[in-house]
Amino acid sequence: MLKKIIMVIVLSAVTIHLPAQSKKAGKEPVAASAEKGIWIYLGNSIPNNFSYTIERKAKNANSYDVIGKTSAAKTFSDAETLNQKWSKLFDKLDPLSNKDLQREWNYLQKNSTTDSLYADNLPVMHLIAGTAFLDTTVRKDQSYTYRISKTDASENKSDAKETPSVAWKPSPVFPAIKTSNVKFASGKLVIEWTAKSALSMAHFNIYRSVFAKNEFKKIKVEKGFYFRNDSIVLLIIDTIGLQPAWYEYQFEPVDIYGNAGTKGAACSGGSMMDHYAPPVTNLKATGTQKDHQIRISWKYENKKYLNGITIMRSSNFDSAFQRIATIPVSDTVYIDRVPSAGENYYYYLLLHSAQNEPVATAKVAALYYNKSEKPERPKNVVAETIKNGIRIHWEFDEPYVAGFYVYRNVNINEKFIQVSELIPAGGNVYSFTDSSKNLSGGEVYRYAVKSVSDANQLSDFSDTVSAHPDISMILNSPEHLRFRLNDGVVTLIWDDLRNSVNNMLGYEVYRKIAGEKEFISLTKTLRGTEKNFYVDSVTVPGITFEYAVSVKDIFGNESPMCNPVKVMTDKKQLPIPSGLSAITSNDKILIRWGQIEDDENLRIKIYRTTQGQKPQLIGTARSMEEEFTDSKVEKGKLYFYQLSTEDQNKNESVLSEKISVRP
Repeated sequence: MLKKIIMVIVLSAVTIHLPAQSKKAGKEPVAASAEKGIWIYLGNSIPNNFSYTIERKAKNANSYDVIGKTSAAKTFSDAETLNQKWSKLFDKLDPLSNKDLQREWNYLQKNSTTDSLYADNLPVMHLIAGTAFLDTTVRKDQSYTYRISKTDASENKSDAKETPSVAWKPSPVFPAIKTSNVKFASGKLVIEWTAKSALSMAHFNIYRSVFAKNEFKKIKVEKGFYFRNDSIVLLIIDTIGLQPAWYEYQFEPVDIYGNAGTKGAACSGGSMMDHYAPPVTNLKATGTQKDHQIRISWKYENKKYLNGITIMRSSNFDSAFQRIATIPVSDTVYIDRVPSAGENYYYYLLLHSAQNEPVATAKVAALYYNKSEKPERPKNVVAETIKNGIRIHWEFDEPYVAGFYVYRNVNINEKFIQVSELIPAGGNVYSFTDSSKNLSGGEVYRYAVKSVSDANQLSDFSDTVSAHPDISMILNSPEHLRFRLNDGVVTLIWDDLRNSVNNMLGYEVYRKIAGEKEFISLTKTLRGTEKNFYVDSVTVPGITFEYAVSVKDIFGNESPMCNPVKVMTDKKQLPIPSGLSAITSNDKILIRWGQIEDDENLRIKIYRTTQGQKPQLIGTARSMEEEFTDSKVEKGKLYFYQLSTEDQNKNESVLSEKISVRP
């Protein structure tokens, strides 16, 4: 009696608040994954006289983009509309009741922060208050950072704060939940589930189906919880009435942001807890030798109070039985598809009736084995080049296979040889890496895959694919590089390697100025040049160049460069300044010369000499200039001047005629 009184108090006094939901929001913004997007808590200040501006930046992006603004609901009608809108996007949580909504509206009118505001549906509560935002435009597995600012009526922003980076990948962790008790009395069915801790669970939903129909629908029930020893007990009361009925139930955990876990912890119960379960006769299990099917059949005399049958299976006679189906009482045959051939399977039936516990039958065994059944061949086979090998991918989603073998050959006329051990089945996409030491970087290999059934039968070969391994090859350098020079044009010639290098792509021609460290490619294309000669017409007179050649194959391998050859082109004669004159003025000497008719890339160098001294460079001028002033002279001293020209490559002409002057 005391236990029943305690339970009623829990249910009547508590709207369920599991421990995982007791966290209070603070002042700092937080972003979290929800089922329909990323939910952002903006802060505890209620935006009645301002709005929140929400900006978003994806990972590796350089700037934020504005994605929305929020403010608190202006009228109670607005709050009702927002409750309907947001509840659809958080459908795993219960919508705010009219009472909850009226309480929140009254709170928003009287307060400036949400510190004392609370509701079961925390995400929707904050969205109505304008203190949260739901970003539904995110991409899965992409990380985002949000910046939240307060914005006044003049669009001035302040108090900007950033959330930690978050990816839209809802993955709540829920505790293991087990059914612990099912009882019926006075038209009400009480079901209890237990868990060691709540973890991230803040809410739970219950789904119900008429027994054996497998048509589960979410239902409203009375909920409660209490602690017993080191476990939390979650309970519901479902008012089902007194008419004969039997139902199945499923439990769905939900976290604070509306992310639901997998439905499970199934149980059944109803108003027929004290009726008779008839005995089963002629229970048999027989292998059909087709499509991995085992046929289970049975008979019973009286099924008036029977509500359903659960079929249990295991590969171990004594343990590890699992439910494989729940079927109507009208069925007396069930076809089971077993996961593996050549293995014994054990079965028994659970009869669901009015008794407190289902009644188990005796166990029967059967074996499936079929050597004539050939499995499907693998599909979507792809080969890719990787470092030091080749990786083969394929897909396979058919059941009843033990694994796969990979085969290889070099050309279409050779037999395939097996290159892999058995690759176990256990997914939809598979791969194998061939890194054999027998692979050569200069060869293309062909691959095919076979599946092997659990009865050890091989499929036909898959489609054939080909690839080459990324293995460095040492190619021989070109030999006998030589040249011809004609009017500044250099023609290079070398021995042709096309008949001695497999899968040759072309030649790469390099050049550098003699004395420099690095060669520069002249061909600058993927293929290089396919012929064993090259013409270089872009030379500079008077400069010595070095040339070298390498060979490349289609796999990206390149030989060392051959021994270089040196070529010196004819030196160009530079113009000599002429028409020099000099005059004195104010203790300075002005030197003038005639116009130099040449390109603008030349410069003029001015040299000065005194009696018995070598010419010294005292200045330079551009080619279009025609005078230079020497201000560093001594009065009465005799000076001599000469000029030359110099190009960009530091080639310099001979000195001009000499002129003299005394200031």
